[in-house]
Amino acid sequence: MPRDEIQGTKLWCPNCQHETICRGVSPSEVGQPSNKQRGVHKKYPDIRVFRRGRICQTCNHKFITAELPVDFVIELGKLRDQLGKINELSTS
Repeated sequence: MPRDEIQGTKLWCPNCQHETICRGVSPSEVGQPSNKQRGVHKKYPDIRVFRRGRICQTCNHKFITAELPVDFVIELGKLRDQLGKINELSTS
């Protein structure tokens, strides 16, 4: 992700619905406890995340992003594909 030293990082804004520059802030600035930046899923301890607060510089929307291991994101995509196939078969 390209980083602008003054304004922030180009990210997908869930409010604008396109890539825009978003400033990184403490999670406490967006209503989340700042001591919860590093997290582990309670049911799946191999799922670890790092949360960051973000503020869109276009619309001022405040939101949280989470960094995940790439292998987990790939696994999630494969599981979504499989679920789609199961849903397709169950409705036909």
